[in-house]
Amino acid sequence: MVDFSDPTRIFGWLAVTLSLSYKFPQIYKLWKLGDIRGISVESQLIQVVSYLFYIIHGNVIGDPPIIILGCSSLIQSVVLVGQYFYIAKGYQKRTKIGPDDKDDSLALDDKNSKHLIKDIETG
Repeated sequence: MVDFSDPTRIFGWLAVTLSLSYKFPQIYKLWKLGDIRGISVESQLIQVVSYLFYIIHGNVIGDPPIIILGCSSLIQSVVLVGQYFYIAKGYQKRTKIGPDDKDDSLALDDKNSKHLIKDIETG
């Protein structure tokens, strides 16, 4: 059972609270804009592994804040990695238009075409 009343763990619970909030803006921005250029999937995968070790460590020493921090951060990193691959796959589908393709449903939407044009112009 998790003992929330233990005053020696107040800093752990504060860290959990703050850590739960810092990835939400990135998750929201990625979902809203669909722009994966600023995401390092390698970094997120390393974080996933580190959170697994936090969970194991928290269980070994019996520290609920570490366990909860590890689990919640693991979920957030998995969501970011999932978003990355989902958006990357969708982007590839939208950009695979050959010279004979007449299907406008595969064309880039206005938001992504502006990014693509800017990338092409800047080299």
